[in-house]
Amino acid sequence: MVAQIKNLKTLVKQNKVILALIVLVLLNLFFATNKSRGLLMTLSFLLLLAVVVGAKEFISEKKNSFSFSKLFTNVSIFGIVYSLMALVQLAIGTISSSQNIALLCKGCSSEVFGFPRINLFAAEPLFFANALIPFLVISTYQYMHTKKRLHLLSMMLTSLAIGLTFARGAYVAIGASLIVLALILHRVRTIDLKTVFKGFALIGVSFFISWCLLIGSAVIKHRGAPYIAYNTARGMVDHLTLGVVSLPEKTLATQPEASTPGTSAVANTNEDTFVSQGLVEASQNERLGSAGLAFKAWKYNFKNIIFGVGLGNLGPFVVANVDPSAPKDLTVYIYYVLLVAEIGLIGLVLVLKLYWKAFKGLIKKLDEQSIICATILVGFLTQYFFFGSSINVIYIWLWLGIALGLGVNYKSVKQKQHNSVS
Repeated sequence: MVAQIKNLKTLVKQNKVILALIVLVLLNLFFATNKSRGLLMTLSFLLLLAVVVGAKEFISEKKNSFSFSKLFTNVSIFGIVYSLMALVQLAIGTISSSQNIALLCKGCSSEVFGFPRINLFAAEPLFFANALIPFLVISTYQYMHTKKRLHLLSMMLTSLAIGLTFARGAYVAIGASLIVLALILHRVRTIDLKTVFKGFALIGVSFFISWCLLIGSAVIKHRGAPYIAYNTARGMVDHLTLGVVSLPEKTLATQPEASTPGTSAVANTNEDTFVSQGLVEASQNERLGSAGLAFKAWKYNFKNIIFGVGLGNLGPFVVANVDPSAPKDLTVYIYYVLLVAEIGLIGLVLVLKLYWKAFKGLIKKLDEQSIICATILVGFLTQYFFFGSSINVIYIWLWLGIALGLGVNYKSVKQKQHNSVS
């Protein structure tokens, strides 16, 4: 009994930040505008915190006997499986007239860019791409370290699958992860820079191939549209560069009226008139607009600034107090903004403190597992700038828990086990 009490005290002491988050989100329920929605999102958030604690405790106790090499091999294998499934989805989405057959999400059809954006089983392409970040980081590191074909194939196919999502946020997150990985490897000097740059070059080739496949998909799907390949590429460049690079659009010249009896000046009614638009400005306005409403809700009173409006209650609060025309399920595409609006400054600081604690533990060791986890966390923290959600992201909190577990001092773990036995 005494040993169990000591273990409980140790657990509480080591997870004070998480306990503070639990207290914060539960207190916010009493002030929620929509308590049923708040309860649902609070339970979801508590589940994510439970995942963090569970992963942390498991890794901290088993990391010296746990087979990370087997885990990394399995990750590479499943990276190949998911990527091949993404290619199948692209093929079905290209030849099928119904996006339901290809299991594409609502906004994944070819109406905007001319090609389907791959989401596999995720709610959105961005979620699928972000979920593949650990697969890409692990396979890349393992390929550079072992030169095995399995990891090479996984690295290239995973890059290809991420490219097929055409998610700008995921592209930026991958770029940040690879830069950090290169800097860490340069510091520890476990892999020469030539090998690093070769791996990055192969990833670049995979992304280029994925974009070619997307253009090919648009050409097949809109084969009757004039200049479809060029205009699709034009829309992609415009979207990826946020409109900085805007290539001229190609269109057919207006045909003069036919003077020969029996001929018609009207174009072929079977001709596809699709032109990729990209919707760069609309996408930016939507993101900035929702973020602006979130900040207004956050600054509404002192209580909101410190504690937030409550999980899941941004939309209901905005409708009731800021803008009645706003959607009740208002979505903010920047997770940092969503966090500060829903759980306040205290909540945002506590979440960031968890990551800071994880990085501190990983940096002290910089072994294989620590390098991989640190790189993965950098990718997640980067993609937080491009989406906002506390659902469909259990993989992020799982890796946060693994990182925290790796950072636990082995001596403290042995002491905890000793107390347990006694």
